[in-house]
Amino acid sequence: MKLLVVILNYRTTELAIDCLRSLEPQLAMRGDARAVVVENGSGGDAEEQLRAAIANSGWTGWADLMALPRNLGFTAGNNAAIERALASADPPEYFLFLNSDTVVKEGAIDALVEIMDTHPTVGIAGSRLEYPGGRVQGTPFRFLGAVSEFDRGLEMGIVSRMLARWAPCPPKPKAAGRVEWVAGASMILRRRMV
Repeated sequence: MKLLVVILNYRTTELAIDCLRSLEPQLAMRGDARAVVVENGSGGDAEEQLRAAIANSGWTGWADLMALPRNLGFTAGNNAAIERALASADPPEYFLFLNSDTVVKEGAIDALVEIMDTHPTVGIAGSRLEYPGGRVQGTPFRFLGAVSEFDRGLEMGIVSRMLARWAPCPPKPKAAGRVEWVAGASMILRRRMV
């Protein structure tokens, strides 16, 4: 398998279903990708809703549900999906982690896979994130440092502009490039790095 998309659900079942709906046109036509929703112990009828949505929408060819008995938190919930995938007969080359409130734009999956395919030394890549109206969210990021913390404490316009190259959230990139860290809301990881 080329790609496993992991969507962690904790009390956001309708959003997770919307995320799957946005993935359908991109994953259904790929023969090398699947998605798994990790139901992270939300309780109530979350597991049943997700299972029904996958079955009733015809997504069983590319989507699956992994129900955990209790909330393991963000990292352990995602790790449960990784462990199961790595133990499978066909472990994925890439893992794409999506927040359940993510709506995936057309072409985004292919673009992320292409970045990883064409840059074999890249371990993690992140998406450009946008608010529903299209305004770009503050990603990617730089690591915090003394200068960025000094600027954050001052919050003075002219000083902030002078210290901009050290700001934790640099200007929004127009093309792919090297960054210090990406948002966990949408990040693709290479299996050998995991």
